[in-house]
Amino acid sequence: MKNQAINNKKSRGVTLVELMVAVSIILIAIIPLISMIIQGVQGTQKLSDRTRASQLVQDMIEEIKQKRWDETLTGETEVGFDAAAEDPTGSTGQRLNCDDIDDYIGYESGSAWSGDPIDNHMVEYPPVDEGGNSLNPIFDKFVRETTVRYVDVPLNGDVEFSGNGSGVGGNPTTDFKEVDVWVSWNDTGNVTAPAGVSGDTTWAWESADNFVHSQTIIAKP
Repeated sequence: MKNQAINNKKSRGVTLVELMVAVSIILIAIIPLISMIIQGVQGTQKLSDRTRASQLVQDMIEEIKQKRWDETLTGETEVGFDAAAEDPTGSTGQRLNCDDIDDYIGYESGSAWSGDPIDNHMVEYPPVDEGGNSLNPIFDKFVRETTVRYVDVPLNGDVEFSGNGSGVGGNPTTDFKEVDVWVSWNDTGNVTAPAGVSGDTTWAWESADNFVHSQTIIAKP
């Protein structure tokens, strides 16, 4: 009986050691698996964010394409809205008031218009629809920035910057308007929208973790 008791204790000891070894092996195997799952979730989120950003870019481009080339029937005009009511980011915040392509360049609500309009851009933070209404909250993390300028498109296809169409300082009007749309966002937290729009240094996408950009040339009808 004494020998049997000793053998039973040895059996229980071996079983406990085996269990500890088995648990250790499982933990070692699970850690890389958990890491792979986390990386997969992060990759899915990045893809989802990029898809949503691309949607915001494309929606803006398609909206602008529906506008008139220029509100005047003869010739072209300088880029920028021609009256406060047309300001897409002003007190009304409605792009429905934009009556031609180059109205899609402005400044944030509350900012003062200053300098050359080609140095300004339309900032939406967060993006809204054409009537100024909020979109789905999933878009709240994004900043959308839009600008319009005249360009030359020579026969060789190399697009050349022309300017704001003012005719001053080598800024002539052309038969082509270039529309640029950027949508930017951060991996963690929201992008900080620029406080003003007096030049390129205030573009939000330049300091964001990620951005999607599309450039579209619209020819005069």
